[in-house]
Amino acid sequence: MIVLYRVSLPTYLLARAVIRTPWISLVNIVAGEQLVPELLQHDANPSKLAATTLELLRSPDALERMRQGFHRIRSSFGQGGCAQRAGERILEFLSRRTKNQ
Repeated sequence: MIVLYRVSLPTYLLARAVIRTPWISLVNIVAGEQLVPELLQHDANPSKLAATTLELLRSPDALERMRQGFHRIRSSFGQGGCAQRAGERILEFLSRRTKNQ
């Protein structure tokens, strides 16, 4: 996985002034480290993308580190089915609330 992000210069400057995070991709933010390469603004070009892709493909260690990082992120969210559990809790809440009125 490689993240590319390019916007107009004013948008980029405004975002950088407002957003205080070292990364822009959700994967890196959640991981708390640069797990996947990010190519932003002038680095988001075909030659940088090709070079970064080749670096990853030629480095089994980097790919394994990325896979392990994805696994850590997924594990940190707990078991699956969160939408189902959230819906059940909302229905319980609404049911209790209508009984009390």
